[in-house]
Amino acid sequence: MQIKVNVNCPFCKQKNQILVKDDMFGRKNFISCSHCLKNFATSIPPKKEFVSRLEKAKKEKEKVYEKNEDNTYIGGSIKKEVFLKLSVLPNEYSVSQVFEIDQKHMTIGRKNSSGSEYKADVEIVTEDMYMGRKHAVIMKKENNAFVIKDLKSANLTWLNGTSLKGTDEFYLEDGDELKLGRTILKINIIDK
Repeated sequence: MQIKVNVNCPFCKQKNQILVKDDMFGRKNFISCSHCLKNFATSIPPKKEFVSRLEKAKKEKEKVYEKNEDNTYIGGSIKKEVFLKLSVLPNEYSVSQVFEIDQKHMTIGRKNSSGSEYKADVEIVTEDMYMGRKHAVIMKKENNAFVIKDLKSANLTWLNGTSLKGTDEFYLEDGDELKLGRTILKINIIDK
């Protein structure tokens, strides 16, 4: 059995599809990112875990792996409903705030009163002038994954300590930390 599995690169946060062969199950494997070309290690669960997920999926009639024409499988469960919880961590500029994002396209920025053309979909109440009024955008993809893109902000958007340059989209994972200006936001991805 061969299974295609999506693995996010820890450096650039882009998805990489790898073909898991029998000798790769239950151990750490080194992968070269097809986007940033950096090498990283990832652990592949034991083969029994994949087989048990397939059997469970048949019982529950939930699509977990999709069989291709070449008898390989594309991994990843299809989640029924997923939303992103964005928590503002309190600091000298901002108080604790929580936002739930489940729409396909949401701009994020600081709250302002300069008119509707400068109004973000998610307005963070803050005195952080390093955060733009429309600083970044979070988008929900067809596969229920969330990505973030910087909107050419003056002070950049940071994901887990790495600045997001250009107009590239970066995948978000549960537990990620964003920094907009000097404000820190915690990401939680929740299944409904």
